[in-house]
Amino acid sequence: MLSEAPLVAQLPEPLRSVFPHLVAPRQQAAPRQLLVKGAEVFGAEYQWVILARLVEWALFLQRIDLIDFDVLRAMVRLAASPLGPRYDNISQHVIEVLTQPQVIKTLDPKAPYYLAQLSMASGRYDEAIRQLEIYQQTLYKGTDQEDMAEVTRAVFRELPLNPNATHAALDAMQDSQLKTIARANAYIGALEGKEWSPQMDVAARKLTAIFFADPRITAVIGIEPAMRLLKFNADRRDAMEAVKLASALVEYALTLAVGQGPLLIQQVYPLVNWSPEVSEAALEILRTYLRRAPLDLAQDLPNLMGKKYGEEVRRALDVTYRMRLILGGTDFLTFAEQILLSSQLLTDLALTYHDTNEVPPMHRVRRTVEAMPGGLSETERDRLSWNLNRIGQQLLKLAQAANRRKPRTDKDNDARNEQLAKGVIVPETGVDALRWIGGHFADSKVIELQMNREAPAYMFGSRSVNTLLRETDLLVSLLDSLMLAFPEKDVYPIDLKLWVAEIEALWGLLSLYKQRQIQSIIAEHPQVLAQIIPMIGSKGNDKVFQTSGYGKQLQAGRAQPQNVIEALRWISGYFGYLHT
Repeated sequence: MLSEAPLVAQLPEPLRSVFPHLVAPRQQAAPRQLLVKGAEVFGAEYQWVILARLVEWALFLQRIDLIDFDVLRAMVRLAASPLGPRYDNISQHVIEVLTQPQVIKTLDPKAPYYLAQLSMASGRYDEAIRQLEIYQQTLYKGTDQEDMAEVTRAVFRELPLNPNATHAALDAMQDSQLKTIARANAYIGALEGKEWSPQMDVAARKLTAIFFADPRITAVIGIEPAMRLLKFNADRRDAMEAVKLASALVEYALTLAVGQGPLLIQQVYPLVNWSPEVSEAALEILRTYLRRAPLDLAQDLPNLMGKKYGEEVRRALDVTYRMRLILGGTDFLTFAEQILLSSQLLTDLALTYHDTNEVPPMHRVRRTVEAMPGGLSETERDRLSWNLNRIGQQLLKLAQAANRRKPRTDKDNDARNEQLAKGVIVPETGVDALRWIGGHFADSKVIELQMNREAPAYMFGSRSVNTLLRETDLLVSLLDSLMLAFPEKDVYPIDLKLWVAEIEALWGLLSLYKQRQIQSIIAEHPQVLAQIIPMIGSKGNDKVFQTSGYGKQLQAGRAQPQNVIEALRWISGYFGYLHT
């Protein structure tokens, strides 16, 4: 009947214009939306039956070019409608024909989206995921991950299914070969398509799990979807999911987005700090960042967050930052090595110049350093010279700071030191911190410095110059950290409860085996250093480090060192080739 011209002439123009193209082989290029517009001429009541017949006709003629992505999009809507089952055979025929490798490569780039959606809208979720796997292995093989990810995101974002059906479609990905980035974008697309409805909570949890398992994926997916997911978790007051995602974002900030870290942390914290029940977890997220971020980014964070979120936050972060400086990060293992070697080195020096021993004459000091085994490059020798000079200055400053806090009488000073070791009062200086930490790990036992043993035969014992260089590197770092943690103009007092909690939290990061390995070191040697530093520093003065007068004479090897501070200056000059 449709081959009769008088009958066709009575049809509306959009439908009439279809028929000249329903021939094989193709006579002319068909305009876009040809079949869709032709199917709409008699209204919604007949739209789907007309479209189905036109598609069927085009397939019969092998006119694949007539089934453009507008036709596929319309068929997805049809499959998702109550009438879908009636036309299921045609839908499956379309999928079967158009997903053939030699055909799909010739289609519009958007066609694969709708073919996968057509399978999903028909309830064939496993088949849809298989289609996506085929796209991954053929159309998008060797391309950027983002290309395939955008496909899965678009497929699920525009999927005309209810939340339950959407979840079923997402579940079909579970054991698939789709890459993680593609699966993550499928969840994002589904959430966006349902406008982040609370009914999509299952998809949100699975997406959170992906971020938590590999925070680096944020760099590929983008920070905007991650922050929107965090808000979604927070809006639902899902503490566990919100904290998991926030932790992943902190890890991302610490590894792949270092420069953006402070800004990102300021955005994350308020989203996970909605009630007292989660405030501690939110604060721990800030602490985690502060313990590991570059110092130049971390140093201003306590005051910055304190101004925004209150004094309690500032005090907590202040303690975390101080401990981070003292430990050189979060690791008590590194701290234990620093403390042990620093204590041993300074003890040897202190014994050499102790009041009960004769001051080594200058020629013996020279013979000691000249006889040290090992060898250094010129650069290393310069570094050792600088280290020794710097250590002398650090010991002076730490001793001076401790002296300013020292009670007037020895009795009161002993009582204060005992209180520090027992953890009753807060440390106010770097020396105080050493005594406090040592006492804490010694179960409040005070360990007194023993200087009644014999001095080493050589000032540096059996150390080689290479060992001395390494130990002075560690000592410079430790003493600098103590000075930074307790600056001269320290305007904020430490909160004792928060100080204890921070130390316990950091200690808890170690296994029981490692704790047992180092506890005796951290119990004894910080207390030893807390006594040696003032002992050495109290016998020196700033003139030793002047570039003229007595300081210059020491550095040039022309004056006899009388104490450890002066000896450090003298030996620094030796390794710096300044002796004349």
